Amino acid sequence: MKQLEPWLKDSIDQAGKAFYEQTTSLYGEGGSIPFLNELACKYPETQIVALGVGGPYSQAHGPNEFLELDYCRKLTCCLSIILEDCGRAE
Repeated sequence: MKQLEPWLKDSIDQAGKAFYEQTTSLYGEGGSIPFLNELACKYPETQIVALGVGGPYSQAHGPNEFLELDYCRKLTCCLSIILEDCGRAE
């Protein structure tokens, strides 16, 4: 997994603390979303961040899959902070 620029990692961490009251976890999953790997290969200098709205207990890909609306709201707020910081980055 490519390391994030310090400003982007800090932005993600601050957003996570602000809305989830805990630090953010980052991990790379090769091949779970193949399109992201294609983008990373085509644009190697680009910072790519994928966020998911599944949330805990969402039963992803199960017969009773659902979205937790509170989790989705928080993630949307986090994304707005991250995008604002992207606008300020070099």
